[in-house]
Amino acid sequence: QFPDKTDDITIMEWMKTSIPVTFELYNLATDPEQKNNLAEAEKDMVAKLKPIMVSEWTEIRDEGPYWEKLNQVTKK
Repeated sequence: QFPDKTDDITIMEWMKTSIPVTFELYNLATDPEQKNNLAEAEKDMVAKLKPIMVSEWTEIRDEGPYWEKLNQVTKK
């Protein structure tokens, strides 16, 4: 869950340090509106996909700029 901006952490700080812990699974062919989360019924599939999703999340997170620091540099 995204935190609100507080004195201790900003959303960007959370994004740059977070790793997903909750996963949902949908059959998009039969449930394109993603109303029926299959994660509980398909635990083996979630277990198989979880390390892939964490790896992808981490790669994307680490490739992205740190906008607050970028904004500080460009404002000078």
